[in-house]
Amino acid sequence: GFDVYPMPMFLTFRVSDVAGSAAWYKDALGFGTMFTMPGDGETLSMAHIRLGKYQDLLLVPGETNGVREMLATLTVQDSTALGDQARAVPAVGLSSIGESTRTPWNTVETMVTDPDGYSFSLCSQGQDEQIGKAMGELFDGGVG
Repeated sequence: GFDVYPMPMFLTFRVSDVAGSAAWYKDALGFGTMFTMPGDGETLSMAHIRLGKYQDLLLVPGETNGVREMLATLTVQDSTALGDQARAVPAVGLSSIGESTRTPWNTVETMVTDPDGYSFSLCSQGQDEQIGKAMGELFDGGVG
């Protein structure tokens, strides 16, 4: 199994088929599944996969329209507060700060684009106690 620990940074890929992509990473590269979250019907809304310690990918559904992006995610104490702080600074170049959004997996994410157009996500733990308790029970004793 895998150890459970806070991930200081990870990559998020928007993919057309979460389950299919997770299977490919498993078969082709040896990734293991940390956690999956069901979506509508028989689809997955998220797959957290891991190759080794601190080698995590988060696969989420998303339209790519032919553009492939890799999203770096930085784990911070409070992404909402940091987003509010950043929005108080005048925009420079292509910089922008998105609104903080809650995810189904109990995190809060804030999209950041720097002056040169590089985008990444700030992520912090959500405050939904029911989801937090369920996730804690799921991960009790490790996963994988």
